[in-house]
This record gives sequence, structure tokens and C-alpha cells, in this order.
Amino acid sequence: MIDMEHIGLTDLFNKGSLQSLQDSFSDATGMAALGVNVKEAVTKWSNLTEFGAFYMKNLPEDHVKQATKAAEEAKRTGKPVIFETHLGFTEFIVPILLQGRFLGHFVGGQVLVSKPTNAEIKQFAATHNANASQLSEQLDRLLVVPEKRILAAANLLFQLTSELATSCYQHLLSAEHGRVAQENLSSGNAADNEIMRKINSAVDLVKKVEFGCQHIKNEVMNSTKAIDNTDAIVKTIENSSTQLTLIGFNASIEAKRAGAAGAGFNVIAQEVRTLADRNTKQATEIEHTLNNIKRSMGDINGQIRGLYEDIQKIVDSINELSFTVITADNEKMINNFV
Repeated sequence: MIDMEHIGLTDLFNKGSLQSLQDSFSDATGMAALGVNVKEAVTKWSNLTEFGAFYMKNLPEDHVKQATKAAEEAKRTGKPVIFETHLGFTEFIVPILLQGRFLGHFVGGQVLVSKPTNAEIKQFAATHNANASQLSEQLDRLLVVPEKRILAAANLLFQLTSELATSCYQHLLSAEHGRVAQENLSSGNAADNEIMRKINSAVDLVKKVEFGCQHIKNEVMNSTKAIDNTDAIVKTIENSSTQLTLIGFNASIEAKRAGAAGAGFNVIAQEVRTLADRNTKQATEIEHTLNNIKRSMGDINGQIRGLYEDIQKIVDSINELSFTVITADNEKMINNFV
């Protein structure tokens, strides 16, 4: 039978499925991610940033020390942990658990909570023998994300992984029960009532898997609804930006009419237009992120459909096994009668 204490991350998850889940998460959030078991990486980096690659290559001790500390905290608490390194570079650790047992984790994020100043970049570059201009360009390409959004993304990955881990484990147990029951039936060593007990146990496990899938599906649907609601907020920002642009434009005209007396007012009008342009850009970025999340939800739905197909295979196997047992029992009764 399967030993819960010795089951590993790759025993539970197919590497391809784990990579697919990780890629979908990164596509949706724009954040980096890597799956790691207790000792080593089991997936390839998704959305690895240029600064992240530089950081891990040039500051390995700092990175390993902070990531290890965060991983220990995630293992202890059973919850995602986010941590900040140099220049506001922020990452997360998402534990992968099976019934409370730590199997590994996702490390990722590689975003900024706020952009560092030029002085901070120059100081960092001088301290670590790096090119300040090159570092500045790398940091400019990083997402600037509120801390609560990073934690929300980490929690989403944690919840999806936890549900899938439970479902995959129940799947393994169902398959193992079916295999043992089939072996016992073929060898004739086990009593029929014991075989039927194993079949009933497998049926219960299938129901648990189905319940887990339904829970994941509900979470995805709720997330999609939340995104749809957020679309309205984006449209509001865009409309506000348009109105600010018009206000700024009209204010500039009035300032010119006022001549020298309106010079200060003209500066304010320009700032209003700048604010409108910035809001429009942010609204576009938010809309792009939401569209990526929607696509990711579609990918996750596809994975759930695949899991439902596996469940159906288990059900078919159990039905076939039940038929075999009943047939064998009938033959036994006929032989006893004869």
C-alpha cells in the first residue's frame, strides 16, 4: 500500500502537470514561479526575470539564506510567506502540503512593491560590483505590485495546489485499492467480503476526489466573477482619465487666455493631463492582467476536466471489478450447488 510518510512531490504530481499549473499561474499574474521538492527543483522557471537571474547568480548566499528562512517559516506555519530582498525585490514561498505534511514549495514573485531610487541603485551597484545603468533597466522591467496583491497571488497558488494535491492523493489511493483487490481476486487468497470492502472504499475515495474537483471549480468560478466585477472598475478609471484629459485641455486654453496671470494655472493643467495619462496606462495594464487571469482560469478548467476524465476511468475500473466479483460469486454458488 501507499506509505503517506514516504510519498514525494513527484510521486503525487506529474512533472508536466505541475509545470502546466505553474506556467498558467505566471501567465495570469506576470510573476515568476519555480516548483521545488525537499532537495531540488522539479520544474523549470516560469517568467524568470532578468534581475532575478542576476540576483541569484551574483548574490547566491543572500538569496539562499533568505529563501531558506522563508521556506522554513512556510513549512512551520503551513501558509505562504512573502519576503523582500535588496532594492525592494520581493518574492514568495508557497508550501505544497499533503494532509499537513510538507512535500516542497513554489518560490517566485520577483516583483517590486515600490521602485528604488537612483541613489539606492547606484549604491547597490557599487557595493556588488554591478553596472548601475544595466540594473536600472532590469528593475524598470519588473512589475510594481502592492504587497497585498503579491500575497493574494501566493494564496491563490497555495489553494489550487492544496486541492490538487489532495485529489491526486485520493486518485493514487483509489488506483492502489483497485490493484490490490484485482490481485486478491486473481489469486483467490482473499475472501469476497474483503474484496467488496476494498471496492466500497475505492468508491468513497472517488467521491472525495469529485468533491475536491467541484471545490476547485467553484473557486475558479468565484475568481472569474471577481474579475468580471473588476472590469467595471477599470472602465471607470478609463472614463475618469478621459474626463481629466478634457479638464486639463480646457484649463490650458483658459490659462493661455489669462496670459501671464494664468502661467501657474497652466502648470496645474499639465499635471492634470499627466495624471490622466498615467491613469489610462495603469488601467490598460490592469486590463491586460485581468485578461491573462481569465486565460489562466480557462487553463485550470481544462486541467479539472482532465481530472474528471481520470475519475471516470476509476469509476469504470471499479464497475468492472465489481462485475468480476459478482460473476465469481455466482460461479462459486453454482459449483457448490452442483
